[in-house]
Amino acid sequence: MIWGPYLDVLAKRPMALKYSGFFEGLSKQLRDFFSGLGLEGRKQVMGTLCQSSKEIGLEKALACLDDALRMNPKDADSLISTYAFVLNKPSPIPKNSVPGQICELSEYKLDLSVYAALMGGK
Repeated sequence: MIWGPYLDVLAKRPMALKYSGFFEGLSKQLRDFFSGLGLEGRKQVMGTLCQSSKEIGLEKALACLDDALRMNPKDADSLISTYAFVLNKPSPIPKNSVPGQICELSEYKLDLSVYAALMGGK
């Protein structure tokens, strides 16, 4: 079954999700999460899934949703923000190269006793 065209309908009527074949094709953790959501939460998650499946495809959208669930979100809002994080993972930050002519600095010891004496302490 090609579910893409039906996701709009399921997003508008999310309580029907439980009785669809699409629901049975979802992973167990995703089915459990949907079962714990109310009407508005299901609408939000299905709307997000519907929109992103149009952009990146249903299979990838569902895979990213499963990855987001591994981060243990507690409600629809946290799942959607986690899902956005999974979709837009930041790249690793490259290390800056340090030129060889920079000299090595010796260790510096901080003596706070002068400051403490100035402030009236010991």
